[in-house]
Parts: sequence; C-alpha cells; structure tokens
Amino acid sequence: HPTLQLAIRENLGALGSERTACVIGTSNRNAPDLSELTANLANLAVHDLGYNWDALRTETSPAVSLPLHDFPNVQNNDIPLWLSYRSAGSAVSVPNQPATTPKPDAAQDNIDSRAYPRLLREAWTKVTRRSMMSPRSYAFIDASGEAGPLLDALRDGAPDFGSSAQIATDPQESGIGDGDTVVIVLPTSTQRGDHEAADAVAQFFGNRTWWPELSSTVTGCWLVTVGGEQVVADDAPSHPVPAAIAAAFRCMGTEHPGLALRADGMYAKRIQDADHDGDAKTATPVPEHVVITGGTGKLGQEFCEHYARLGTRQITLISRSGETDAVTGRLDAIRRSTGATVRALRCDVTDPGAVAELAAQLAEAPADLIIHAAVDYSDIPLAEVTADKFQEA
Repeated sequence: HPTLQLAIRENLGALGSERTACVIGTSNRNAPDLSELTANLANLAVHDLGYNWDALRTETSPAVSLPLHDFPNVQNNDIPLWLSYRSAGSAVSVPNQPATTPKPDAAQDNIDSRAYPRLLREAWTKVTRRSMMSPRSYAFIDASGEAGPLLDALRDGAPDFGSSAQIATDPQESGIGDGDTVVIVLPTSTQRGDHEAADAVAQFFGNRTWWPELSSTVTGCWLVTVGGEQVVADDAPSHPVPAAIAAAFRCMGTEHPGLALRADGMYAKRIQDADHDGDAKTATPVPEHVVITGGTGKLGQEFCEHYARLGTRQITLISRSGETDAVTGRLDAIRRSTGATVRALRCDVTDPGAVAELAAQLAEAPADLIIHAAVDYSDIPLAEVTADKFQEA
C-alpha cells in the first residue's frame, strides 16, 4: 500500500544492510486509470535483471534488430550483480572481472557471500538518548469521556517542554483551534469480557466522536493508550481494548514508531533480527502445537508455512470447509518440505457446541499458540466505517 512505503523504507534502512531495497507502491485509490500502477510495475521489472522481457511480446511484435535505436553500438561488459530471490540458498552473482595476478602478501578473505532469509521481530528497546523536538501546539482529545485526570496532567506538563496545549472538548463541532498536533487520549479500559471489549472497539471506530476535521496546519496525530502494550516483564498482559485500537490506528495510515513510558524510562519499538537474538529472556521458543482458525484461507496458509519452517511439529487448521482440493496442493508441499503434521479440521467457531467438541478433540495435545486468521477484508474509507460493519469484520 502506498501509505506504508515510508515505514517500510525506514525499517529496511534500520537493518544496516549493504543491499539497496526497492520499495514501490501500487496506485492511488482515486487514480482515474491504471497508468500509475503500470508505471510502478515497469519500475519493478527494470530493477529485476532476471525479468523475462519476452513475456511482453505479442504475436505481431516485429523482430528486434541490433543495435537498438538511440543506444550506443558498443558491447557492454556482461557482469550480473543481482541477487536471486527464488531460493533460500541462492548465491550472489560474482562479477566476471579480468584475471589479475594477486600480490604475494595479499590476504585472501574467506567471506560467505550467500544470502539467507532473515526472521525479524518487533521488540521494545530502552531509549538511552533522545533528540530534542521543536515546540508544538497540542490539541488533546478525550476519546472516551473518562480521561479527565490524565488529560489535565498532559496539558499542564506541555509548557515544561516549551509547548502549548489545549483540550478540545467537542472536536467535531468546534475543531482543534490552532493546534498542530492532535493527541487522542484513551484512559484505562474497564471492559472485562471478550464481547464487551469487542463492542467497545467497534463503538470507538464506528462513532468517531474523537476524530476532528484535520486542517492543513496539523502535522501529527498521536494516540495515547494505557495498558495497551506489554513492554517490560513487570507489565500486566495487554488489555484487548487499547491494544486493538492501537493496532487499528496503525491500519489507518498513522504509521509512527511506538513509544512507551515506564517508571524506569522511555522505550521504543524496534525491528530486530530474531535469528541472532542473543537475549535468552526475549527469545521466543518454537511452539510444539499451533492451532489456526481460518487456517485454510490465504492468511492462515501463510502462518501454517511460517511455523512449519520454524520447526513446529503439529499444526491444526480450523475452518468451516476443512481441507479442500483448492488447498491440498500447498498443504502437501508444506508437509513434504518440513515434515510437520498438518491437519485441517472442520469447525464453525461461531457455534459454541462445535467449539466445545473441537476442544475435546484437541485435549490430548493442547495448543501452545492459537492464531485467529479468519478475516473479512473490507476496503472502505474510515468515514464509512460503522459499529455494525466493524462487528461483521
């Protein structure tokens, strides 16, 4: 998605890789035609030295005669410098340089030039250095009507950093004044049950009393939650309401690095290489048994292959249809290549009786990890989201 390009580039840049990644968007949903998408696809093809250009020929295409029009009539050096992405063990092509006689005392570096897939993970890292921000004009919005003390504390603390702040009591009607940074504050959630929590999230995005009309002067939109992230070992598990709202906020295009304030300082969410994680406390063990609801869908199959290659020995896929001819081919390929036991069982997870029967069936080998991958994709703008549509999705 074009909105994610900047975030993807920043994450790839933070890896410190010597290779330059090519990040290209698709198109704008308001585009009148496919010109932008076609140009982006052509850009990808140009960056792939192994692209089969003959695929663009038609039966009536004339033969290409050399030299090409407006191209220098010179034989260039045939030096492939592209890394194949088609297999995990692909090696970097080595340029065919002219043979030279090495110096007697020249050291020969024993460097493994092969490239392997890397598993990345998000981790909270304590910030040791912080850069100063320019003064801002904050407009604080109470997202639930219950953030009074927290809202007052944030407003009163803004002048300590050279900023100004105001509380927007009715952002939809009166706007945010002269604020250049909108801060939506979500206090501690009181919802306990799963259905109550799901309804609270649906009402939050369906009603949107907290969302103002953003003027051209607004340069930032932040969300402040309490209990939405488990950052340090002493933190309680994330509450489902602020955690879900924060995740949905990122889907709206407000992609910014996550920051967390704790008693011992500030933490930032960073991308780390999970394959070389030397911290045994943060390393996640490979689950023995993974259960995936919506497991025969496209997303469920991706999770299935991921955990099978990670080393999970038993994977149970749950769906209404079970294993059909449409998915058997890929599941068989996963079984053969990894040795994992992959089962596809039929179950309607909205039927309490069927779920109880499934639980009894899996009692002998309880799941170490349950992934809910049943998704109803809805490509609609935020203004058209209602509580009912959110609940359906």
